[in-house]
Amino acid sequence: MLKWLAARFFLTEPVLREKDDEALRLAAGIGHHDVVGWLAEKYKKPLDRWRGAQALSPALENGHLEIAQTMVDKKIVSIDGQDSFSRQLIVAALFKPACKAGRLAAAEWVADRFGLGAGDVSDPLIMLSALASGRPEVVQWLTGRFGLAPPSRLLAPL
Repeated sequence: MLKWLAARFFLTEPVLREKDDEALRLAAGIGHHDVVGWLAEKYKKPLDRWRGAQALSPALENGHLEIAQTMVDKKIVSIDGQDSFSRQLIVAALFKPACKAGRLAAAEWVADRFGLGAGDVSDPLIMLSALASGRPEVVQWLTGRFGLAPPSRLLAPL
């Protein structure tokens, strides 16, 4: 698999390029630990917050939490959540997709890792996305942890 990736995406530079980002997203999304680890070893400069969020999202949406944790811990991606733009990006690209996919552990990890609070996740679309996942535990967690309006209030007739 690694030889195929190297040939397919021409992984030759010490910095991840656009095609390399695609390889990382693909490997993270399908849960391929070896390839993600190999890319981490090969490229020492972390992805910026936008490219990093794009790479993390497939792992979280598909339930590969350990890969997402590795990508952040090994500094493959550089997202700290300290400024307003980063927090909005974390919510839009990581937290909301995890809730929509019904991945409670992923949503909890994102909230804990990046210190999300009720003000960060106040968008009602987050609750509606969680509701659409068909996973009541995600909806209950959002209501309990962040005080988000329960679905009955969101869906009440006007």
